[in-house]
Amino acid sequence: MLTVGAAHALIIALQMPTSPGERRFYVKLLETVGAPCRPGERVAALELLKRMGPKVIVVDEVHHLLAGSGREQRVALNLLKYLSNELQCCMVAVGTRTGDSSSRGPANFGPARRCGVRYAITITDHENRH
Repeated sequence: MLTVGAAHALIIALQMPTSPGERRFYVKLLETVGAPCRPGERVAALELLKRMGPKVIVVDEVHHLLAGSGREQRVALNLLKYLSNELQCCMVAVGTRTGDSSSRGPANFGPARRCGVRYAITITDHENRH
């Protein structure tokens, strides 16, 4: 049984692991909420996350998906979609422009009705302009 310090978390923000992988993502997600992760406890991890009831999961550095093969990228995108569906929450993916093409992923990977409209925001770093 997994336990965690915080009973509820409306927003969970984490950094995408440096290379795609379901186990890596679950470990990072559970570390973020302060829960231990042991191999084979993905079902318990999902139940813990359901009890926490997040409404939004923010995944930063989503461009790290590009470090994997096309298959690994699809698996990682499907994992994000699966978690969003199972937890009934919205996923917010944040990364550099190079990560933008991976966010298109499978044709059915788009905003769910519960998440409202999908926005793309471009932030320019004016200090580093050449």
